[in-house]
Amino acid sequence: MAYDARDDELDREIAKLHDAPTPKCAACGSTQLIPTAELTTSEGRLHVRVPADPEAILFKGWESQEVTVRLCGECGYAQFFVKNPGILHRVYQQSLKATNAKEQAE
Repeated sequence: MAYDARDDELDREIAKLHDAPTPKCAACGSTQLIPTAELTTSEGRLHVRVPADPEAILFKGWESQEVTVRLCGECGYAQFFVKNPGILHRVYQQSLKATNAKEQAE
């Protein structure tokens, strides 16, 4: 396959991604975002969960916390809040350490 102008364009797009600022929370500006969080329901309540071992096929060791909603009765704008988000962030950080350790061992 020959190298052409489209490859240069792709290289520029990849460079932009590497130079992009760290994503931040729109509400508070924190960089402690958890991209592996998922929404679930249990017993009629909404929960958010984070895998403790994202590379596991079956038993990921999920940690979950209940989600509450603040809803405007006039316009319908909804804000979702997770009880104890620090617990989920710690589990996420531990999962990153475990994943990195596995990769280095290979």
